[in-house]
Amino acid sequence: MRYFKLLTILTVNVLILFLPTLAQTSAPYTLRLQPYLSGLSSPLLLTNAKDGTKRNFVVQQGGIIKVVQPGSNTPTNFLDISSRVSVGSERGLLGLT
Repeated sequence: MRYFKLLTILTVNVLILFLPTLAQTSAPYTLRLQPYLSGLSSPLLLTNAKDGTKRNFVVQQGGIIKVVQPGSNTPTNFLDISSRVSVGSERGLLGLT
């Protein structure tokens, strides 16, 4: 029993000694953000077409869905139902299925 207590105390002391060195991390990671698209108004969703064309669709709250072709960063209108959508607060075109 005495041996077990001594071993426990020794283990705790060793952990306390080496804990600060274990907590140190290597150099911080660098993160660089780059814009993917511009010219959007209240974008809510970016999704892939999932049909093999690698097109991306951007849903805007105002009722416009834009499509981005592969290799391009300029979105074009895919569907415009802005005249039928009431916009404001939590209203508008909020998703795409």
